[in-house]
Amino acid sequence: MTELHAAFVDAFSEYDVPMTLSQDALLQMMTIRDYHPGVSVGCFDAGQLLGFVLVGVRGADGARRAYDVATGVVRSHQNQHIGSRLVEAVIEGLRAQGIASFVLEVLEQNEAARRLYERQGFVVQRRIACYQYVYSAPRAMPAGWEQLDGLPPDSAEATYNGYLPSWQQSLQSYRNAASDYAVVGMREAHLLIAYGIVQRQNGSVMQIGILPDWRDRIGVAQVVDALAAQTGADTLRFVNVEAGSWVAQQLASIGWTAFVDQHEMMRQI
Repeated sequence: MTELHAAFVDAFSEYDVPMTLSQDALLQMMTIRDYHPGVSVGCFDAGQLLGFVLVGVRGADGARRAYDVATGVVRSHQNQHIGSRLVEAVIEGLRAQGIASFVLEVLEQNEAARRLYERQGFVVQRRIACYQYVYSAPRAMPAGWEQLDGLPPDSAEATYNGYLPSWQQSLQSYRNAASDYAVVGMREAHLLIAYGIVQRQNGSVMQIGILPDWRDRIGVAQVVDALAAQTGADTLRFVNVEAGSWVAQQLASIGWTAFVDQHEMMRQI
């Protein structure tokens, strides 16, 4: 981890989006995203790690999927086609293990990276945006909201969210580090009609879900208030929100700012 973290910090030191992760934070990110060393690849020269593709794997036999947790090349060896060769090696490894698909995210303005992935057979699936909001209102749980121990099954994610959450925002990712998150919800009788998930320390929102029939009565602002009461972070962040979704529209309407736009891309193996 020490060597990998050093390479990660160097590779992302001039990235368009700041990526200043501690070693512990990098390890947690890998854990949350189901990092699998057996299909991850590194490029070495005289024992020094120059580049890497960290890959996550989920699913059962016959329907296993892979995800690009992080790809990077140290600054001294960038623009030498190392990234392309690493991705080729990963795809061969995924094919050998019978994994069905490979998903990744790329910054919308990073045209060079997108072209690299397109040459490798990746296709843009959708646009996703990352939002942030400086929360300054008094923090208190709105009436009718409570902390939750449980959540709906994975099969209901798209119904509540209005779109299928990305790999890193999924309920599986939440379960991989559940103790770090707070979950809030509202019920009608025994029916969970709305919920939200937030990282307690840094204010990172994982999901905001409201059943379709309730969205005209429970707005995203109410969920945000409930989540803000669970974290002391000044700034709330919500990444990988599907462009054009009802969540994206409501976030924009209550003052959240989109600070990164991305493409989610996928390749069938």
